[in-house]
Order: sequence, then C-alpha cells, then structure tokens
Amino acid sequence: MGCVRVGCRWSRGVRWWGLGLAAALGVWASPVGAQVEFLPAQSVPIGDEPESVASGDMDGDGDLDLVTANPNSEGVSVLLNRGDGSFGPAWSFAAGDIPYSVALGDLDGDGDLDVATDSFFYVLVLLNNGDGSLAPAQSFAAGYPLSSVALGDLDGDGDLDIVTTAPGFYGLNNADVPVLLNNGDGSFAPAQTFTAGDIPYSVALGDLDGDGDLDIAVGGTFLDTVSVLLNSGDGSFGLAQTFAAGDGPTSLALGDLDGDGDLDVVTANVLDNDVSVLLNSGDGSFAPAQSFAAGDGPESVALGDLDGDGDLDVATANSDSNNLSVLLNSGTGTFDPAQSFAVGRSPQSAALGDLDGDGDLDIATANSGSNNVSVLQNITQDASSLTIAALSPGGGPVGTEVIITGTGFTGTTAVTFRLGFPQRRIPAEFTVLSDTEIRAVVPAGAKTGRITVETPEGQAVSPTVFLVVGP
Repeated sequence: MGCVRVGCRWSRGVRWWGLGLAAALGVWASPVGAQVEFLPAQSVPIGDEPESVASGDMDGDGDLDLVTANPNSEGVSVLLNRGDGSFGPAWSFAAGDIPYSVALGDLDGDGDLDVATDSFFYVLVLLNNGDGSLAPAQSFAAGYPLSSVALGDLDGDGDLDIVTTAPGFYGLNNADVPVLLNNGDGSFAPAQTFTAGDIPYSVALGDLDGDGDLDIAVGGTFLDTVSVLLNSGDGSFGLAQTFAAGDGPTSLALGDLDGDGDLDVVTANVLDNDVSVLLNSGDGSFAPAQSFAAGDGPESVALGDLDGDGDLDVATANSDSNNLSVLLNSGTGTFDPAQSFAVGRSPQSAALGDLDGDGDLDIATANSGSNNVSVLQNITQDASSLTIAALSPGGGPVGTEVIITGTGFTGTTAVTFRLGFPQRRIPAEFTVLSDTEIRAVVPAGAKTGRITVETPEGQAVSPTVFLVVGP
C-alpha cells in the first residue's frame, strides 16, 4: 500500500513476513448449537479506506450514529442514524495525517460527544458543535507515530483523558504509551509517556485490579503479549506487567467474560486467526491465555451480549475472509465455535450498539477495501421458547389490531412498539389468545419499527418491522 509506518496497518506489514492471503472468502457454515442471527449487511458509503468505527449519539436525538477514521482521505466521517438503523450521507471533517483510530466522549464537558483520533505524531480532538458536525481539529503532540486512542478519566477529576499507543517506525522506539490529561475544557496537558512491555499497538482502559481507577491494557505486536499498566490513582502508571497472548494481537477489549466481577482481556490475533482470552485473577494479573478460532485475519475485537443471555460475547472483524465472526459465550469465559457473517471487503474494525432501537446489539464494521461501513441488524430471538414468527397485517395506522404469531406467549407481560427515539418503546394494549398468538393494538405515538413481546423469561423481537402509516 506504499506505507512506511508500522501498521499501515501493522498487521498488513507483518504479513510481508510470510503470511499469505486467505483463500476462503464468504460465509462459513454455521456450527451446531447456540446461534445468533443478523439480517444481511447493509452497506453505507464512507471516506477512503475507513480503518476504525465507533458508535455514539452525535446529534443528540437519542439514537446511535457512526464515526469512522479514514487515513487515505485524511479525515473522519460522521454518519447520522435515521432512527431505524439506516444512515444518511456521510459528513467528512479534516483530521490531519492518516488517522487510524477513533474514540468518542464528552471531552469539553458540554454534554455532547466529541471525537479523538491519532494523526501520526499528534492526537487530534474535534469538538462537537451539538448537531453532529465537528469543529476544526485541535492537535496535541504525543511523540512517535501513533496507532490507537482510548478515552477515560485517568486522574479522577471527572473529565475524560486520552491514552494512545506509539509503536513508531517499524517498531523502532521505546514502546511508549502516551497519556494526555484533560484540562477540563477539551484541551490537554503535555503528554506523559509510560513504557509498555512490548511494542504497543492497541489500547483499552478499565479497572483491572479493582481499586476504583482506570488501568491501561495494550496489545504488543512484537513479543505477542498483553501489557498491563496499573494506575497509581492520579493518572500515572507503574511498570508494565506482560502476559502472553496469541500471534499478532492487533486489537484488544476488556469485559467480565466469566461472570466473577472483574475485567478480563480478549485479543484479536491477526496471524493466528483466533482470539486469546485472558481471565483476570482479580488483582490485575491473568491466567494463561485460552485460544478460540475466529475468521481469517482478525483485525479487531469487540464485546457485547449479542444473544441476550446476560454474558459477553466476542465479535471480530476479519480482513482476509471479508466477514465478521461471532463467538458466543458459554457463561464461563469459554466460547462456542465461531459463526460468520459476510460484510464488505477487508473489514478493519467493529463497533457494537443498538442501531435500530429494538433493544439488542447490532454491529457495524469499517471496510477499508470497499470504502464503506457494513451494518448488521441483530434479529436473534431470546434463548427461551419465546419467539415471534410473523405479524398480520404488516402495517397500518394507530388503532390497528395486529395478530402476532410465534411461541411461548403464555405469561406475556408487555407488547411494545417503537417510539420516535429508537432506544425508547411504547407499550400497547394486548390480549394473549394462546401460547402461539397475541392480539395487540397499535398505540398512539408508535413509529415504524419492530414489535417486542416480553415475558418473565425474556423478550422476542419481530423478524420484520411493522409499518405505521399516517401521522
């Protein structure tokens, strides 16, 4: 691709050492067992070669929008959600030299989400004007060429600070993790640098030792490790501890994978085609990594409860197989065989969020090879006997009687329709006719969207939207 920087991306460069491109492109056969289900991916055009995607409410209308970092067009793009998981045309904003990573948070304390990205030697901050448009970028020096950014309150003063990683040119630097503390107004003090135990490529923040402050975890791509830097409580950090991961951990995420109340680590290992799970011992040290197969060339990993069973599942964006892998959690931090879903070409990043307002987590991927974002809407039914099979009719005005057919309706406690803000629901009058049939009445204020049935066992979401006609 003509880049000299380690990580154009790093994972692409490391493949020059002998890793060939995968031959299998397309969707794998689904394994037997627990399943998650998505509608076919929708494609949304975006800037040139998007490398990173994040979700957040950028315009304050209650739904989740998307932001991407686009290194070849040297900018970030904002995609505003129409409220149903579809998106308007991209707005583009200049963001210095080759931005690779993007993070969202309220950096200036005005109540809306701002954007932080890396730009070679600088961290860039683009403050939100309140409507999803962004002010010109402010730059803050951070040292060597950068590869990722994360936001969190590191010094306990109530505002969001920035952590980035500095792998440098071909990894030839001091393995720095620069920390920029927020002055409270979206400007930042000069970077403090802390040494990782390996060439740092990706970063995540979380309380790893249970003392109430945010620690740093970085994926190291030279020795194939996770480095953990524990917070002293004031935004300074002790010596890095290193823990072995898989081959080429280009991305990592933190979450309680085994349900014991502390944060574990999962890495996407681009050269092993798998993920490594490191379970926390409770003090910020970790058990030996367990490996679970993913797709070909997993560049990015994200965590969320994708099947609605209360534990965190794993999603990876796989650049060589042009798909997304989902590994469902057994509940103990071990994972079922991966299911795969087709997305655009060369997906580099994945973000999770309820994009269509139906109460479950959807997935967006940034696809550098097809210059777009893929949106996969989750239609997984609850892991119980509760299912929705069909709606009749499929649309109508307020007051329409809708027959919902499915299974497990005995004991239904609520039937809800979508409000104007997709994260909000409006209850409907309903009658349970049998275990397989409900009659519901479209309530005033309902908008086009999926219908949800709730029981003490969980909830089910209709596989199709109900079209509300009229005002």
